[in-house]
Amino acid sequence: MIGSPSRKTAIAAWLLLGALTACDSSDGAVAERQADPVSARTDAGRKTSDASVSAALMDASDVRIKEERTRQIDHPDPDMIGWIALDWLDRSAPLDEWARRDVESGRFGPGRINEFNRDEYTAQARTALEDQKKAGMGVGRLRLSVNARLSDYDPTYEEFYLGALSPGSHLTYRPFGAYFPNTLSAGVRVEFANAREASVLSVTPAEAEAMIERLDNFRNVTLDLDLSILDVTPASQSAVIRTRIDRYTIVSKGRPGPGGVSERIVRTVSLGGGED
Repeated sequence: MIGSPSRKTAIAAWLLLGALTACDSSDGAVAERQADPVSARTDAGRKTSDASVSAALMDASDVRIKEERTRQIDHPDPDMIGWIALDWLDRSAPLDEWARRDVESGRFGPGRINEFNRDEYTAQARTALEDQKKAGMGVGRLRLSVNARLSDYDPTYEEFYLGALSPGSHLTYRPFGAYFPNTLSAGVRVEFANAREASVLSVTPAEAEAMIERLDNFRNVTLDLDLSILDVTPASQSAVIRTRIDRYTIVSKGRPGPGGVSERIVRTVSLGGGED
């Protein structure tokens, strides 16, 4: 005797549940391969949303780097000076065109580029340009070196004079090469807002004599300049990076001898931070 109707209903439900479970177990692999259209759309939307969020975070990071401008680059090459200028001017560079020109320039070697690998090399060139652009973002300080000659000591005013830092002196860089035309092609000029102050080195006679001894009477020196970027202004196919000299170090390379040229620090000078 099977039992009451309610018991029959419960047994039937139990049997049906077992059958469904068995089907799910046997068709599991198929079920995993068949994408639910609704779920697929949801996943695609989620991926698109994630990509948008990632891009937004990258953009926000770039803005933060620009606003902080706390990074320092030591002895940048001309291309890096160009990237720094473009970042301050908020100018974009035609990276796709530059990458194509880079490949056409033959930098990767003669005979290596053909119609089957050109896209791959172009992508590599563009990635390299993007990395350079990123490295030039958020820079607020530079360290540059210039050659100079220390004047004779003036006992009346108790000072030396450094002609390389005279008012109006500047450094000129020509970034990006001949195959990137019409972008800062006239060069980037680095100027010193407090050059007049920096060009005069006031020391006592005793300090002056000690400096001359360290120089071994050799007046040709190198000046390692620590600079803060004040602003960057555009010009016709060029730019001017205006800086303040915060500190400079006088380095003597000494007289060439059998052992080569030996460097020594003669004096480090910190400036007040004003402008001429």
